[in-house]
Amino acid sequence: MKRTTKYIIALSILATFLAYEGTQSCVEHYKRFNKANRLATGYVTDSDPGGGSDEDYEPPSFHYQFNVSHTTYEGWVQDDLAVGEKILVRYDSSDPNFSHAQWERADWVGYSFSSFFLLGFVLLFLIPMIRHRNDWDAWTRSWQ
Repeated sequence: MKRTTKYIIALSILATFLAYEGTQSCVEHYKRFNKANRLATGYVTDSDPGGGSDEDYEPPSFHYQFNVSHTTYEGWVQDDLAVGEKILVRYDSSDPNFSHAQWERADWVGYSFSSFFLLGFVLLFLIPMIRHRNDWDAWTRSWQ
């Protein structure tokens, strides 16, 4: 088997694994996000102004609290709110520690960014290698 073929097979297996891992983490996060099946009223308690340089910019975030069965739970949201503002919070009835603001959508990017970034990096090498495999074979033979 040619050396290039071995590289193509190895990179293809790696790309398949990374795509699977990234997709699985998205699906798990989405399922958990949608398990937030109860509503509660929460209040914004604190703010973090965010900031930083252009490369390291963090958007402002706001911490909130809500009560379920006389127990206080906390969460945070990235939005433009004011301390003391009332918000609707969705929470998982089996685990109220998992909550999000009513208007938020599932953010799959943050949960699988590293897998998809690595997948893109692998594909950056894999696709040209497949397209120009004869040239790669000639190039790798020159190493010997």
